[in-house]
Amino acid sequence: MRFFTSLLIIAAFLQSTIFPVDLVLMLLIIRAYLVMDSTNFHLAFGMGILTSFLSYTPLGLQSLLNVFYIYLVYILLKSRLSKNLFALISLTIILLFLNYLTTSLMLNQS
Repeated sequence: MRFFTSLLIIAAFLQSTIFPVDLVLMLLIIRAYLVMDSTNFHLAFGMGILTSFLSYTPLGLQSLLNVFYIYLVYILLKSRLSKNLFALISLTIILLFLNYLTTSLMLNQS
């Protein structure tokens, strides 16, 4: 757990400085796909606050979106498609695009 938390913190710093891809959300989706427990919601909320703080966006927006996306992953894990690797990859891409779209609409960016 410590290793994954430190990996998320490093990903948050890299995401806010170098990479335009949401690395934190990708790692959270993969962890939610592999491990189903309530810690995923706590990690999503905390890393959303950290990501918002580091990227100078309104605090709470990214954390609420992350928690919502983890909840969507939990809903989709209950279906039969959850055993397919292609479903995980496509779900990650769709959620990353949805995250980009919602944050750009909320912050009035083009």
